[in-house]
Amino acid sequence: MWTRRRHQARAAVLSLFVGLVFTSGLGMAAGEPGTLTSWPIPTPLATASGIVAADGFVYFGESNVDQLGRLDPLTDWVTEWGVGRGPQELALGPAGGIYFTERWGDRIGRILPAGNFYTSERAGDVGSQPTGIACDLTGAGTVWYTQRAMGKLTRLTLGGLMFDVLLGQVPTTRMVSPSTTVLTPTTLAIAPRVTPGNPFLPPGIALAPSTTSGPFVDYEIGDTSTALRDLAIAPDGTLYVSTEARSIRQFNPSSGTVLYHDLPSDSASYGLDVDDAGRVWFTESALSKIGRLDPTSGDVVEWTVPGSQTLGIVAAMDGTVWFTDRDGDRVGHLDPATDAVTLYPLATGCDPTDVTVDATGDVWFVTEANWIGRLSVGPVLGPPPIAEGITGIRVTATSATEGTVTVDYVYSGSRGLPVYVGGLPTVGGTESTQFGYVPARITAAGAGSVSFSLSYYGSACLVTDGVSAYMYGADRMVFVQESEPASALWGSCLSVFPGTAGISVSVNRGCGGAYAIGDSIAVSISATEAVTATLFDFETAGTEKQIALGTIPAGATRTVNGTVSGPRGVEGLVVLARTAGGTWISAGCTFAIAGAAAGAVTVQVDRGCGATYRFAETATAIVTSSVAGLARLYQFTRDGRVGLVTTLPVTPGVTQRVSAPIGDTAGTSTFLLQVTSTAGEILAATCSYTVIP
Repeated sequence: MWTRRRHQARAAVLSLFVGLVFTSGLGMAAGEPGTLTSWPIPTPLATASGIVAADGFVYFGESNVDQLGRLDPLTDWVTEWGVGRGPQELALGPAGGIYFTERWGDRIGRILPAGNFYTSERAGDVGSQPTGIACDLTGAGTVWYTQRAMGKLTRLTLGGLMFDVLLGQVPTTRMVSPSTTVLTPTTLAIAPRVTPGNPFLPPGIALAPSTTSGPFVDYEIGDTSTALRDLAIAPDGTLYVSTEARSIRQFNPSSGTVLYHDLPSDSASYGLDVDDAGRVWFTESALSKIGRLDPTSGDVVEWTVPGSQTLGIVAAMDGTVWFTDRDGDRVGHLDPATDAVTLYPLATGCDPTDVTVDATGDVWFVTEANWIGRLSVGPVLGPPPIAEGITGIRVTATSATEGTVTVDYVYSGSRGLPVYVGGLPTVGGTESTQFGYVPARITAAGAGSVSFSLSYYGSACLVTDGVSAYMYGADRMVFVQESEPASALWGSCLSVFPGTAGISVSVNRGCGGAYAIGDSIAVSISATEAVTATLFDFETAGTEKQIALGTIPAGATRTVNGTVSGPRGVEGLVVLARTAGGTWISAGCTFAIAGAAAGAVTVQVDRGCGATYRFAETATAIVTSSVAGLARLYQFTRDGRVGLVTTLPVTPGVTQRVSAPIGDTAGTSTFLLQVTSTAGEILAATCSYTVIP
């Protein structure tokens, strides 16, 4: 119930960037310090169960709130879909589908993340409690799962009309803030207990009775008292199932036979996995043990982990295993070659459960405390030595003809003081001659950052794809030069990309106008091309009212009439629309209520509202407030999603910056800032920007 399959995780590589301070990779040296990165689950009090790493994402169930979650660890976005009752365990299936058991709904579910489609099929009789799941990706694909309460192992052959009724889902996507902690482990030498197999008394064998219903075949490998739990597929296609009956069941799909491997300890097996050699690893949570079964010889080896409740387990590709200790709030590692058990302490009361290892060697696990964890193990190296030079370059176009380049540097003072930093944007790797710059000065040795200004002398649209920066002395001789990719737009670029500003929203007294509570108000939405639009009215803290406007023809204006109801403050409106060509566009407007200051809060982007960004860049929202309170920053993205980027306290006179990914779809996006002041006012501001290829 609590484990995840290493073979499934390896089938779809999760590629992660690994920092300089901690090294990670295949064959991790457990016993070394590790870095723990934890991402909160946006839905409060969600209990995570099941975990799969696939296609650069990490998927997990939220069994108590009937949701399936997906974490993008590179951008910190978490997407949550509503699904059936009690999603329990997950497996990667064909075509990128994520299959999972719905324990309390007696169904098997599937999510197709690319299209936000959710489907499910009945998994057995009412009360069957499907729990463990694994996918055989050969051929058309086969899904295996256990019916915990019925003692059945079920094979579902994919294809035909299975999972063909696609139910479109509108997921919730929010950015979360991960935290990082260095963990110092404890390593114990634990002598194992070895129980040799008896060649004269092989395990019991039986032909499993089967029942076929369409693509489903149920095999009776136990009864209603067996309580089948986890399952794993061995490299040769054999299936192994953990049970509460003090045994592990070995099922041969070709012959339909089941072997009964009795365990020496009076304990049920729980988590289960199979390594590349075909050996079966399992946990015995009631006795704090890690076990290994050799199905060929019948030998069982057990290691007792003091003071633990061993639960999830996964076999790594280096011959070791990782496991979770639920009651002890630890992630553990066992090296069977040395009998060394290494325990990494987690936050008290977090209750880690399911665990997997990705292709880089990082350990992923879920907790019952509303967060997902990644453990990267390696020596604490510290940052590598950096030679004198330029270590980072960033370019920002502040207007159509002006920009700023920020350069990070390390300078020893070897060329005297001051020295100068300058540079030019590049096109195709060649410096553009249509720019000039005012150099920055470095006046002291050491590491730091300086910025210099750029001027664009042309008028036509110019797209630069990089920037070159150099350090030189008073003799004008360059001694360090570096270049980095950095996209920027100059000149009349916006007119080159029409159709990305085709929607507007206003009120009858003008955006920024003032109303009293009880006044009539008319909200007008105009479109330059035919769109399907929704109006979002942020009138109270943390919530919004949505008004479906339907289709607005090209050149038309749709008006919504109403009455200002309060509360006092600045109310925010955002219209989000989709064109006939599938492009998402948005616009915002605010107005003051009951004498509130319309400019009390502001939100800008680092290139200025109305600026243009290219795919895969990052927009930085710049937040200011003249009042103290709690701010919520929303992003109406270019693919039709509305996400809460962050919640943060605001202080008068303090400017804060929040970064959000741009994505890879052309259109317009809008930030909406909503602040609840300590006096109870609701204040808002908006800022829109354009996204192009």
